[in-house]
Amino acid sequence: MKQLVLVGLSHKTASVALRERASFAPDRTRRFLKEGILSHCFDEAVVLSTCNRTELYAVGDDPGIVAADLRRTLLSPREGEEDSCYECRGMEAVSHLFAVAAGLDSMVPCESEVLGQVKRAYELSRDAGATGKLTNVVFQRALFVGKLVRTRLGTRPIPSSIAQVSVALAGRLFKSLAECKVLVVGAGVIAESVAGQFSSCPVSRLIVINRSPDKARRLAGSVKGTDRPFDDLAKELESCDVAVFSTSSTTHLLSAEDVLSVMERRPRRPLFLIDLSVPRNIDPAAHRLKDVYLYNIDDLRPVADENAVRLASDIEGVRALVKRQSFEFTRWFEAWRQGERAGLRHSVGSTVMALPTVETF
Repeated sequence: MKQLVLVGLSHKTASVALRERASFAPDRTRRFLKEGILSHCFDEAVVLSTCNRTELYAVGDDPGIVAADLRRTLLSPREGEEDSCYECRGMEAVSHLFAVAAGLDSMVPCESEVLGQVKRAYELSRDAGATGKLTNVVFQRALFVGKLVRTRLGTRPIPSSIAQVSVALAGRLFKSLAECKVLVVGAGVIAESVAGQFSSCPVSRLIVINRSPDKARRLAGSVKGTDRPFDDLAKELESCDVAVFSTSSTTHLLSAEDVLSVMERRPRRPLFLIDLSVPRNIDPAAHRLKDVYLYNIDDLRPVADENAVRLASDIEGVRALVKRQSFEFTRWFEAWRQGERAGLRHSVGSTVMALPTVETF
């Protein structure tokens, strides 16, 4: 009998160094999915890889074999790393995904960015031809649950995204961001959100750099900033106060030697670097340099933990909503496992939402 299997690791179980080794860029994802389908390791699969987690969801006949294969794929065997991975099966895996899409399992509680990450992960796997009946329904339902949560929470003044927490951290480093020159490296979803947050502060100057000049130009224009070519990265670092990196690069954009060279041309001026990328964009050794203050994604945790306390009532409400949605999904899931027909309505309470109303097989 087929079963859904999840093997993953996250900010709760693994360091940023371990997470970057286990991360999946799009090319690696497509290769893994193609090889897994062709080798009959699994029938369906989705890869979710973000700065906070890498999770492999797969459907197969023998969950034990599937789980073992997924573990080998996620991390090459190294002593002491076995406990970094977690494994869920069946409805436990479904409930976990619902919690992830709702932001409950994020470092920043109930953060909004993860929903888009789940959506893009599902679409990449679907477009690669790796999804099927179960993964399609489970991930579509998870997106529905995430949207319900966003509707419930609405707009909160408490920082509830990686971008907002990053700007909150920067705000603690300076008496006034209004006097700071800020550099944003990247033009993806997180970088765009970071730039938008800094723009609303406001700051004295906002610079955007990306390998794609067109993307940098569009992002800079949308936040009333200035775009610069990627080759000007070192030059812009010489004059900025805060630089936030969020790119999909699988290698360092800045080595420790690069940062040292920058610091030699800006003596006695501290440089604050926030690296939100996994894999990291900046060589961690750079933090040893004088007047360099390097923060990675895990260094946001203290600010995020403070927000968790302030959002306690909201978090409990979201947790109850996810639990209810998981319970309602159980009937469809068990029917699927038994090969029976079952309907699944996209609704909360008695109100049917404006989504496809029935999922059957």
